[in-house]
Amino acid sequence: MRFCVAPARQGGNDQPGWRVAERSRWGSEMLEIVTEAQIAAPPAKVWAVLTDFERYAQWHPWLAIRGVAAPGATVDCSLGVLRRRQIYSTDAQIKDFRDRALLSWEFGIRRVFVMEERFSIEQIGSGSSVRHSLKCRGLLVVLLGRAMRKRIDHLLRSADYALAGRLGEQRPVSPPVSPPLSFLVFLLPFYSPFFLSE
Repeated sequence: MRFCVAPARQGGNDQPGWRVAERSRWGSEMLEIVTEAQIAAPPAKVWAVLTDFERYAQWHPWLAIRGVAAPGATVDCSLGVLRRRQIYSTDAQIKDFRDRALLSWEFGIRRVFVMEERFSIEQIGSGSSVRHSLKCRGLLVVLLGRAMRKRIDHLLRSADYALAGRLGEQRPVSPPVSPPLSFLVFLLPFYSPFFLSE
């Protein structure tokens, strides 16, 4: 699955904008969907938005985070749909944290269902290349991976659209509708702080 949304042209010249290429990968125990965007915002600006957890609820369509962005930190993630109403909270652990370059966290129950969200940032000229992914693994992926792919894709794209707006970028697509409530409710029994145990 691939698509590309090119930036708008003004006066015959390409202007900076949110250009997105997407791919998905599905295996026996893992599902991953990745978007890559070339944007005008420098890495420092992108990093500032992504690590300002206290303001996630102001722009992110389905996630709020409380806690400090730091290596190995445990933070509280709240999933919300239907006009940002919170429907569930769980602990998440920051797995990767490299200043202005890499940020990821994960939550779930080990071997049953774990979701990881990751942002990679690379400087391209005066702007940035931002790679955003959602990766799911565990027994539920084995059983329902193909059925979950479209809904995971929906969550990823809705977050990309909101991030573009927060950064003041040309947005890649028309605004997605709220993430499917049925999908998030389905996952609720599998969100748990116990995934932190190895």
